[in-house]
Amino acid sequence: TFGRGVWEIGPLTGAVASVVPHGAPLAAPSANFTVATVNPRPLRRVTFQDASSGIPASWKWAFGDGGTSSLEEPTHVYASAGTFNVELTATNASGVSRVTKPITVAYPNTGTGDALTYLIPVVLTAQGQGGSAFATELTLGNRSGRTLNLTFRFLATGGFSGVSTFSLPPGQVVYPDVFAFLRDFTGLSVPAGSTVGSLRIEVRGADDLAQFGAAVRVTTPPNTDQQAQGIGGRFGLSFPAVPLTTAASKEAVIYGLQETSATGQPGTRSNVACVHAGAGSLGELRLELSYHDGDTGKESAQKDTLTLAPFQFSQRTQPLAARGIKHGWATVKRTGGNDQFFCYGVLNDNVNSDGSFVPMLTTDAPSPITQVMIPVIVGTDTFKSELTIANRSKSNLDGTFAVVLTANGHVEFGSFEVDAGHQLTVPDVVAELRSAGLNLPNGSVATMAISFEKDEADDSPSDDGVPTISSSDAYAGVRTYASRSGGLFGLAYGQVPLGAAADSEAYVYGLQQSGTQGADGGTRSNLAVLHALGGGEEVLQLEVTYFGPNGQELGKDRSCSPCSLKPGQLKQFNAPLDGKNGFTVPQGYARIRRLSGSDQFIAYGVLNDQANNDGSYVPMTMP
Repeated sequence: TFGRGVWEIGPLTGAVASVVPHGAPLAAPSANFTVATVNPRPLRRVTFQDASSGIPASWKWAFGDGGTSSLEEPTHVYASAGTFNVELTATNASGVSRVTKPITVAYPNTGTGDALTYLIPVVLTAQGQGGSAFATELTLGNRSGRTLNLTFRFLATGGFSGVSTFSLPPGQVVYPDVFAFLRDFTGLSVPAGSTVGSLRIEVRGADDLAQFGAAVRVTTPPNTDQQAQGIGGRFGLSFPAVPLTTAASKEAVIYGLQETSATGQPGTRSNVACVHAGAGSLGELRLELSYHDGDTGKESAQKDTLTLAPFQFSQRTQPLAARGIKHGWATVKRTGGNDQFFCYGVLNDNVNSDGSFVPMLTTDAPSPITQVMIPVIVGTDTFKSELTIANRSKSNLDGTFAVVLTANGHVEFGSFEVDAGHQLTVPDVVAELRSAGLNLPNGSVATMAISFEKDEADDSPSDDGVPTISSSDAYAGVRTYASRSGGLFGLAYGQVPLGAAADSEAYVYGLQQSGTQGADGGTRSNLAVLHALGGGEEVLQLEVTYFGPNGQELGKDRSCSPCSLKPGQLKQFNAPLDGKNGFTVPQGYARIRRLSGSDQFIAYGVLNDQANNDGSYVPMTMP
């Protein structure tokens, strides 16, 4: 249940220093530091940690690019790649000490030679349950300013494999049917009929992973019964291509799975799928899937095992149903092989088969972060948000949260509890919070910041004495939906750990504006940006710029010149490509830049079907 509590925006940080015995002389410091950020990259914050001895009283940092700081443990954002000489000067009453160390800042690569390689876990054209017929739309984005050479490698579940090439000019292009694109534009002889498989894209000519983006949207038209109820258009889900080497190596968890009714009845069913990510040895990979009952706190003894060849895809359909689980999560562990893997879940509405994509949470190593952001929760006459909170730790969760209203930045505080090993699902979180006493008027749109804290009364033997729970052992995710004809049309998205959002620049690919609202055959897009907290508790100013199909700059958002966002505040731009900004284009992408402030931001897009308003979530891409 939800109730009143206390949550403080902005994490508290600090260090414990050793105590100098009374009367002992203070030693001069010996300057030293470490770089806490693994693989620093441009436009992303890099964290430095003081490791000086001798109890410094002050610090002076020079980051090698003109930037400075006087904090003990500063963060810094480098605008470009390169090797920089970082100098720390540590001072106390007994003396001064300096140390200089080089730091290399570089865009990541995929470890595949001259090609940057991406994996789309699944593309398909196939029949589904309840008369659904799925097809896959492909979006390719190139902002390098020059033509990129793409190699496509398709591996179907039936054994077919093929290789083809394509030249992608600058800009963005949307292909309604990925298999028609592969046949007509690349010459790949994909078999006709139902086809399911994974698609690998090797990109040559790009300087880094930030210059290319790809995504798919899997949709189905309404069946005969749905058409008779006045449902038109297409509905489904979207997800981006995954750069190799960014998947899981040892373990991942897929939270928020549901199996609440039979097909055709109001409720939700779930599927789980995995693909061999093929980033290293390209040998066979073996995975073990365990399923946890979030209502009882117990794990099922019945496991699934997968043996996957490189880039092979495999799905487990409704795995919770066979185990009698209504709400829970799946844990995936690598038990054989050396390569990476990528897994995901899909929440399917049992009335209309609309799907929501649920990405895995990589848990190769425990996360030190205990506070997260939910990009948006909604409580309007048309749209609602379902909140799921899971706690796979061995301690009871006594969490706190802040809800920040989009309209004015007003903040409401609260708390919640989830027992160890359990998963809580709230069908309408805004209504639930309102009934608990929070001032959330009808029509509320807000962000939600959550802190995962242990129950102070939890004195179980397994408790490690740490007052918080890691964001790799706790999870918050949302499905925002509209109810129609007995079913739900919606989209899903998960938590963003504080400190893991964008610092300087981000992109949202795949925006579209076609057709007419209320009619078949079109898509409209919304774009949203929000202040992602991070400690500064200051106003952020953001600039939003749009680019057209040929990569040309179209202009800036006129309603956001610039955007000023209070901590946690969100701003949405409805149909920004439809003329209100001085241009009308069928599709394009957006660049979001931070102009002032030091906190992070989140950006995302939503693709809405013009006929039925079903949405697909489009996450931002960061350099």
